Amino acid sequence: MLCYPFDILYRVFRYHGFNQINMLSKITAPRERNFLLPGNRLYHYCSWETAVSKILPAYQLLLNPIDKTNDPRENQRFMFSHRTYKQIDIAGMDVADKYISTRIREGVKVCCFSEDRENYWGCLLSKMWAHYGGNHKGVCLELDKQKFIDENGALYDMKFLQPMTYFAFDRNNPPDHHLHDHVLMDKLGEDAYVKKFRQENLKYFFYTKNKEWESECEIRLLHIGEKDKDEFCSIKNSLCNIYIGLNCPIENVRAIEECIADTDMRIVFLSYGDVGLQFDFSSYK
Repeated sequence: MLCYPFDILYRVFRYHGFNQINMLSKITAPRERNFLLPGNRLYHYCSWETAVSKILPAYQLLLNPIDKTNDPRENQRFMFSHRTYKQIDIAGMDVADKYISTRIREGVKVCCFSEDRENYWGCLLSKMWAHYGGNHKGVCLELDKQKFIDENGALYDMKFLQPMTYFAFDRNNPPDHHLHDHVLMDKLGEDAYVKKFRQENLKYFFYTKNKEWESECEIRLLHIGEKDKDEFCSIKNSLCNIYIGLNCPIENVRAIEECIADTDMRIVFLSYGDVGLQFDFSSYK
């Protein structure tokens, strides 16, 4: 379903921006009101090919193995301090770091989203469009966060849907390395130790990134499942808007429209203005 022209909303939003959400919600039609309220949206960027061939036909998102993400912190070794029965040299610590890092990530999968942050709509993030939205030729899927939680709560533990924490390195206050306790691992057994070590450090291992990634405004669902099995989140009930990249060819938009022809989902176009990406509440012909 295509957005109809909405000149008043467009003009007010263009010149007053994100901070005028409450005012805008008072002057819009009921259908637009939920569209403007903050705090209950998830955004997933993808290419139009992925949207048309993999996501929209089944209304589902793939949970990807954590080590397949594009942040080296999630596929390279962590550096640990070590407690052992015997002395271990630098080479031995490096081997141990690589091994336990691999074990910690086994079966860990994520489904990643952006969300609204201070003065930023999660669907108007230029870097996200460049990196994940096919260099502005793809799409951004908007989900109702509460509906997403409701429709997936029976499959996944929704307490693991959490925003990322971003840290800045301070050369005057270097971080402490987490302790890899070889003595405790020998006592508990490797599998039990890995499970315990991972659980106690979930935020550090899986919800922390360098501050340079902060512009992604990321929130992610974490799931520890079967290593070689594809697992999916449903978005059948929660998908509400599809944003179109600035450079998406019109024939690709038509293909997306065909996928959602029997639904009340909206296709929303974007334009580029004085302050960057903005909503364009006009339809195409």
